[in-house]
Amino acid sequence: MNENLPATHATLRRTPGKGIWLFGGGKLFRSLLYLLFLAGLDLLKRLRLTESHPCPSGTMMLTY
Repeated sequence: MNENLPATHATLRRTPGKGIWLFGGGKLFRSLLYLLFLAGLDLLKRLRLTESHPCPSGTMMLTY
């Protein structure tokens, strides 16, 4: 996990655009969600999976 997540968050906030590619597991996602949204888990409950694509490596690309 990125140990400098607050600095990464600050950079993301200054960068134009809305999409974020996150390469990592659920723990990284949860940490970033807490930084981006004060009520991170409440937002998580509203996410809906809209696409999923299996990659040759065995990982999945998920779009919420």
